[in-house]
Amino acid sequence: MFNKIIDFFYDSKYPFYLKNREDVIFIHITKTAGTSIRHSLDFNKVRGSSYSKHYHSKEVQQLVGAEKWDNAFKFSFVRNPWDRLFSYYRFKRRKKIEQGIQVPEFSHDEFRKWSFELINHRYQNFEDRAKANFAPQKDWLINENNEVDLDFIGRFETLEEDFQKICQIIGVNEKLKHHNQSIPVYNYFDYYEKDLMDLVADFYKKDIEEFGYSFK
Repeated sequence: MFNKIIDFFYDSKYPFYLKNREDVIFIHITKTAGTSIRHSLDFNKVRGSSYSKHYHSKEVQQLVGAEKWDNAFKFSFVRNPWDRLFSYYRFKRRKKIEQGIQVPEFSHDEFRKWSFELINHRYQNFEDRAKANFAPQKDWLINENNEVDLDFIGRFETLEEDFQKICQIIGVNEKLKHHNQSIPVYNYFDYYEKDLMDLVADFYKKDIEEFGYSFK
């Protein structure tokens, strides 16, 4: 992480900035339609495979400094935690298939098995970046004072409407271009039973309390 920060000081084209602008910062939380937002607005490109498009608020503050952070319009999008976890399962499964890796057949039971194993066992053994990807969304958004300090937090559930609000605020006229959509579309609530619902509710308690989410 330290080397990544040092490298960025020699290249001011941070991927959380719009191209040629330092007055807009996007905190791109995984599996919240951030790729669609990035493709729809003109963000700086990610430089090579060793760099990420996903930065937490604390990381951005450390990179750009308090003055630039305070003076920028800062936004992000969040998503229902149960839906987000289901989307992550499908995303990971699709990536393995694209890499030629054999995966179990998509099913209710397979999602349950993957979820319980992830939350109860694998998560604690992840490297920092992988663990951060699955962390509660609130953890992405707190600043160095451990406060959620953004100017706008949109919702995946009202994506089109909130995207247009962002465009109005930052003074651009763009349509939302959808990328990385999971096809076919499934309703996440069909894949949960009470024990898994409760496990996710406990694991993502911060998000449920901060953003007021419920299972449906």
